[in-house]
Amino acid sequence: MKKHTLFSFLRNGLFWTAFTGIATLLLCWVAYYQLNESNSAARDQNKIAAETFLHNLKTDFFTPEARDLLILLEMNALKFRVVAEDSGQTKETDLLIFEKEIPPKFKKYADSILPAKSFFSSNEIDDHLLNHFEDLGILFRKHLIDSFDIYEYFSYYIITCHEDSAITHYISWLRRENQDKDIYENFDLVYNLARSMSQ
Repeated sequence: MKKHTLFSFLRNGLFWTAFTGIATLLLCWVAYYQLNESNSAARDQNKIAAETFLHNLKTDFFTPEARDLLILLEMNALKFRVVAEDSGQTKETDLLIFEKEIPPKFKKYADSILPAKSFFSSNEIDDHLLNHFEDLGILFRKHLIDSFDIYEYFSYYIITCHEDSAITHYISWLRRENQDKDIYENFDLVYNLARSMSQ
């Protein structure tokens, strides 16, 4: 009977195959564990960054100027006008304004809660309202904020603005005059998202 020594056992190909398989499994487990830990830390960092980002968005949006414009939109008190220069110059001289026309049923309240301005420029509408909604759509497309955040914090304001006749008229005018149907397309995106989630 032949004796098997430790040395002959170690020279056996079966031992090394099994050893290599077990070592590979151990390395795979370690790599998986480290990757999982790394992903968890990245998710936590992304969540903190997203919350900070969302807080900054809300701070930038909820301003006295935006509030006053939203009140006017809620009352359907803004009318979009294009004031064209009569000199026959190029259309670059057109002035885009929103004229304040308070409906009679709100007249007695309007003076005490709204600024005395009779007109708002299109730049004010863009800067205080529409550009924020456009940014929300861009951030949503980049997966930096999710649909729940948009719905939870901004849906009422998005829907109020998007469904206002003056805003609709303004955006249609911009798209037609610039021959660019993509103007405020991300605003359309967040509106459709907010509208579908509210049903």
